Amino acid sequence: MINSLIDFSSSEQNWFWEAVDDSVMGGLSGGNIIVNPDGYAVFSGTISLQNNGGFSSVRTRVRPSSFEGAKGVRINICGDGKKYSLRFKTDDKFDGVSYKKEFITKAGEWEEMEFQFQDFIPVFRGVKLYNEALLLPGKIRQLSFMISDKQPGKFELKIKSVKVI
Repeated sequence: MINSLIDFSSSEQNWFWEAVDDSVMGGLSGGNIIVNPDGYAVFSGTISLQNNGGFSSVRTRVRPSSFEGAKGVRINICGDGKKYSLRFKTDDKFDGVSYKKEFITKAGEWEEMEFQFQDFIPVFRGVKLYNEALLLPGKIRQLSFMISDKQPGKFELKIKSVKVI
């Protein structure tokens, strides 16, 4: 089973993405996502470590039914050699527990990566949680891409698609 969840090459999909940066806690980082007419989106910006900052993210809401019976996701991305994370939330809250899977990109190379839901770890504001339940795919409500871990400077992650597997 492979179902396209987000496909930026399709003009039929209109996704609302929200940028959330460390400015919510006084940091100076900034990022955004822009859909390119060539069939991918670009999540880019600058990470600043000033004022204890160091992260930028973009997120969108998804239908939980999109993940019923799924084992994981496949992303098609082109990065800049930095580490990012794919995150899911099982509620509609702005803040709270998210489930993350980190990945390192190869600069300038398009890659397909597959992640099993069982490999996503629960975190709250970057801190690993040990008593939280495993990620249940049928409860996923939000999807996000994030750069963090004190990687200052410009960043750019191109995203073609996110597929449910």
